[in-house]
This record gives sequence, C-alpha cells and structure tokens, in this order.
Amino acid sequence: MISSKRGNFGQGVALIKKALPLSRNMGNRPLEAEGWYYLGEAYERSPADLPEKIRCYAQARQCYRQLGNREKEAYLLKCIADMHSLQGQYDQASVIPGLHCSRVKSRRDVLLLALGC
Repeated sequence: MISSKRGNFGQGVALIKKALPLSRNMGNRPLEAEGWYYLGEAYERSPADLPEKIRCYAQARQCYRQLGNREKEAYLLKCIADMHSLQGQYDQASVIPGLHCSRVKSRRDVLLLALGC
C-alpha cells in the first residue's frame, strides 16, 4: 500500500518505478540509488509495507556500496535497522555493531559508527 497523503504521490511512485530501469540501463547508478531510496520512502511504516520498504532500502544500499559512497550506505543500513526494529526483529536490526538510535543524531554519526570510530 503506497501512501497517498501527499497529493499525487501514486503518480510520483509510478514515475520512480519507470525511471529505475532507465537509470540502470543508462548506467546512472547514483540516480538509480536515489530512485530506490525515494521509492522506499514512499511506503508507509505499516506492517504490510515494511517488507517492501526494506527491499527498496536494500537496493539503494547496494547501489551506494557499488559506488563507494560509504556515508549513504551506512545511512541506509541504519534505515533498514530501524525498519527491522519496527517489525520486532531486533536480531536483524543490529546490522551495525554499536549502532543504537539513541546515539545517532546525524548522518555523520551513522558514518562514524559504521566505520568503527
């Protein structure tokens, strides 16, 4: 179920879904990564939507990993961990050792924790 609280959101999601294969075929990995991230953001934090939200975040994370963008990869890991926490899957939520939501205030904090600093 895609959220429709924000106007023409369904239309936006449809456009992202069309753009993803185009980005991939053109070899534009940064655009593909952003597309996966924003598609994940489109899904609500409901039990029905969380698996698809996690799948989209995981796709974005993989793109960022291939691009060597460690900051965005770490941020997506945190997003995925947060979604697993919402599902009550705390064992899967600990994807970054030492990463606890209470310690994270910014993207920089996520990166430092992911790098073990």
